[in-house]
Amino acid sequence: MPYNLAARDWRELSEAASKEHDPKKLMELVTELNEVLKEHEDRSREGPQSDRLADYR
Repeated sequence: MPYNLAARDWRELSEAASKEHDPKKLMELVTELNEVLKEHEDRSREGPQSDRLADYR
């Protein structure tokens, strides 16, 4: 069963992955952790100015 990305942040996913023993579940957690971190990185690269610019469009 996939984890809900909206309800969990990278810290929770990291902790769950560190305690997981089932290889399939571990792979799911790591995949979702990578997705969350990628989204975070993408938002960080956009910076706060992109949010303000979106208000003017």
